[in-house]
Amino acid sequence: MSEDTERHIAILARLDRIIELLEAIVYEGAQNMTTLDDILAEVTAEQSIDSGLLALINNLIANQNDPTKLAAILSGMKANIAPLVTALAQNTPAPAPAPAPAPTDNTAAQTPPTDTTGQPAAAS
Repeated sequence: MSEDTERHIAILARLDRIIELLEAIVYEGAQNMTTLDDILAEVTAEQSIDSGLLALINNLIANQNDPTKLAAILSGMKANIAPLVTALAQNTPAPAPAPAPAPTDNTAAQTPPTDTTGQPAAAS
């Protein structure tokens, strides 16, 4: 093979490697975009929760002297909380049972003393 041909083969091999690296970068970029989209969705949901809480607090403050409106607000809160409580109850594992108490060692009082051979000790 000529020197030019060898150089061209080496350049093509390097280009192939560069293409592989670029493809990996594009793939990882797509993966990262998915992660960023997930984070953005979580932040948006969090903002919705924050906005809902702020609206609730503002409504409570604005209607603190109107018992009818306060009752309506509380009723709406209870209706929104009920599905959450049910979901938590269904998806929360039962607490682990308490460990059994350690046995007390009363055997010393019930077992007669023995001598070094294991025979009952002579009564004094």
